[in-house]
Amino acid sequence: MLKKESSYKKYSLFLVGGLREQDRDYFSQLQELARNEPSIILAPNLDRKSLLKLFRESEYYWHATGLGVSEEEPELVEHFGITPLEAASSGCIVLAHDSGGPHEIFSHGKNGFLYKTQQDLYETMQLLSQRDQTELRDNAHDLVKNTYSYTQFQKRAAEIFLS
Repeated sequence: MLKKESSYKKYSLFLVGGLREQDRDYFSQLQELARNEPSIILAPNLDRKSLLKLFRESEYYWHATGLGVSEEEPELVEHFGITPLEAASSGCIVLAHDSGGPHEIFSHGKNGFLYKTQQDLYETMQLLSQRDQTELRDNAHDLVKNTYSYTQFQKRAAEIFLS
């Protein structure tokens, strides 16, 4: 997509996540593929401080867990989706695969976007480039604050355990 669309030349794609020992060969293949692409940055095993800084500096957060797998294998889709919530809380517009936790959390077009295919993701990015994003970012921030904050967790836990 970055090569096809000139509107994406100003962006970098950060591929972030945990790197397990059994995935090192695959990671090496990715490094080789991205070797001549300065706009693609592989960042495995970031510490929390660096991850939150990256969220704050980013406009968009793509979450692809579940893409290309069947929900009949639930262990392969995102169960809850804490990182999309962290990204939304930091001001990123979340584009998440429409499965698992993100499917339950985000309302498509209101506080984030859900996609089924790579083509859906690309088309959504095109639409976003033509839209004011302030309300969307505000809605996402409010979602996290009003539903998933520590304060809300404490309230709900008290309601459950103390009533």
